[in-house]
Amino acid sequence: MDEAAALRDAVEAIVAPLLTGAPTTRLPDPTGDLLHRVEQLALQASVNLDQFEAVFALSPDGLVLFDEDGRVRRVNAAFTAFTGLSAEMLQGLEEVVFLFRLNARCAPPTMLHGLEELREISTAGPADRSGRDILHLLRPQERTLRLRLYRGFDAAWSQVLQLRDITAEAQVDRLKSEFLAMAAHELRTPMASIYGFVELMLTRELSPNKQRDMLERIHRQSGVMVRILNELLDLARIESGRGLDFAFEPLEIGRWLEHLRHQHAPPPGREPFLLERPLRETLPVRADPSKLEQALGNLLSNAYKYSPQGGPVRVTAWIDRDASGGPWVALAVSDCGIGLSDEEKARVGERFFRADKSGQTPGTGLGISIVQQIVELHGGRIGIHSVLGQGSTFTLRLPVHG
Repeated sequence: MDEAAALRDAVEAIVAPLLTGAPTTRLPDPTGDLLHRVEQLALQASVNLDQFEAVFALSPDGLVLFDEDGRVRRVNAAFTAFTGLSAEMLQGLEEVVFLFRLNARCAPPTMLHGLEELREISTAGPADRSGRDILHLLRPQERTLRLRLYRGFDAAWSQVLQLRDITAEAQVDRLKSEFLAMAAHELRTPMASIYGFVELMLTRELSPNKQRDMLERIHRQSGVMVRILNELLDLARIESGRGLDFAFEPLEIGRWLEHLRHQHAPPPGREPFLLERPLRETLPVRADPSKLEQALGNLLSNAYKYSPQGGPVRVTAWIDRDASGGPWVALAVSDCGIGLSDEEKARVGERFFRADKSGQTPGTGLGISIVQQIVELHGGRIGIHSVLGQGSTFTLRLPVHG
């Protein structure tokens, strides 16, 4: 018997009992070390099998193993968690029945029509997939899954279906697309105005007064674009830095507000904001003074803009010991303006959302988004109380320090 045949017989003698559970029969080894080599191979195979079992059981991706007849052999715990389909429900099912049960939990048109189709998609480039490898599950919980199909390593596991949960990634992509669309829309409005006025000035003979009027409009619209871009950059810096660029220090809010009141210039024709704070109580926080001033400045700007008929703007500070998670240093900005409806209150904080849809109130609709980011990175939160036609109060709550 040559060495190759002896090695084959030895492999069968060692591996077959591992698969069937029968006692191992030692095989005569005419070469003296052949059996030892085979036993080493069998031991390595056993270790690899244990590793595979651990990966299969603990994988965060859903995995389905199919045999050479296209029947389901095994599914892992992650697949069951994603789909609600257990191993008992799927064991031995043909491919078409398995796909029927999986598709019954998906939102059309994201359905899988066959594993062969998925194999073609899995080998295609990203540009050729066109979302055909994505499933949107509706139950037991809404999820977005990316599918891949791989060839297995034996007849028992000839194909492996992988389902990866990309719900968070898909949501981020959707929000990014919506944000870019909104930003482009907001920038297009002043840019169209600027382009139109410049075109008129280039193509028509205009009086000096008319030219000056158009230049003033161009200047105002340019200012709108600069504000939008600056606030977009502020948001990007805050979100990317996640507070790493904040210079936190102990701050007594009462004294800080007194200083801010003398520094803050109200709009022409309006009175400075009224400050109400406890006289015998300190209001200690740990904060970045410049970032906190930016947040309060945005709230004050809104308070004046959205109370065009006048009336006082108040800033009130106190220790809030009743709020859950407190105690907090509470900082409220109140106006006597147009107020918000319940529907508008639910949308406060959305980027580019403005309560005044007439376009008469200047602003970018980004101010409250910036306030929210700053307050959250201080470990605080923001609350809103508003009555339509009577005014609004925005309250910042920051953790008490010390």
